[in-house]
Amino acid sequence: MGWTGMDLHYCEFNKNGSVNKKKTMDREFESWGSTVIKSTMSGGVWYGVVRERDGRAWLVVSLIHVARGADEFRYKDMTDTCSPYEKGCPKAILDLADEVCPCTDEYDSDGHAKAWREACRENLRIKDSPTAFKNVSPGESVLWHIPEDSGVTCGGMSLAGCTVKLTKKPGKRQWRCHELRARVATKLVNPLDCELLAADDDEFRKLTHIRDWYLSEYPTDPLGFELNADVTFKQLYDRLASGCDVYEVMGVGDSLVRERMFEHLAMMSGVDYGAIYEMWMAKAV
Repeated sequence: MGWTGMDLHYCEFNKNGSVNKKKTMDREFESWGSTVIKSTMSGGVWYGVVRERDGRAWLVVSLIHVARGADEFRYKDMTDTCSPYEKGCPKAILDLADEVCPCTDEYDSDGHAKAWREACRENLRIKDSPTAFKNVSPGESVLWHIPEDSGVTCGGMSLAGCTVKLTKKPGKRQWRCHELRARVATKLVNPLDCELLAADDDEFRKLTHIRDWYLSEYPTDPLGFELNADVTFKQLYDRLASGCDVYEVMGVGDSLVRERMFEHLAMMSGVDYGAIYEMWMAKAV
């Protein structure tokens, strides 16, 4: 499916002289004898539910490009059964399409439309989530529960299945990660994998700091209180890899405590316990 072009002279215009893309596309479909039941512009894309002369209805997506230099209005339209790349369809259009042109076997024999509509609704949930970057105030933090199938790594250690603290910094378009001590691009973070962290909530410490984690896992072991309260598992891993004395880093010289820490490090790294142990032994020799 290619692009269709027409002279700007035939377009609808706003009072300020700009092209009214919605009205132009509405009129274009109606010129073919179709009825535009409902349409809207979102992210520069036209979304509409259109009924043809034979009574069939479709959810249509139209990409639009106004070429001022060429004095031309161009558009590329397709139905949702073609699984369009753009997945920003508003809820009102999706709801109407589910009513007027549901994803039956006749309408959607390959299941493309159903999958596309579900992807659009997923994007709406992400956009409207209270943990979406735009909805979080500067200075607020979230706990990012990184999925098990994530490829996120830091310092050679996989963070799949881990939880880290992200803070929105004023004037920045990226998260600041407490554990990674680095910025994280918003595109890597699915808000649905996050939860808001209250200013006085220290739950993240139990998930990322060795002392808090140990006390939550082994509350009856008095050695837990002697562990270094400022050391995170990321720091423990980095210092272990650099050859530091692991007992000095932990603040406790007990082999059982070390084994428990290594087991948790192995789980966080996605490797066997032996890999962590061998790394320690190689540096200790």
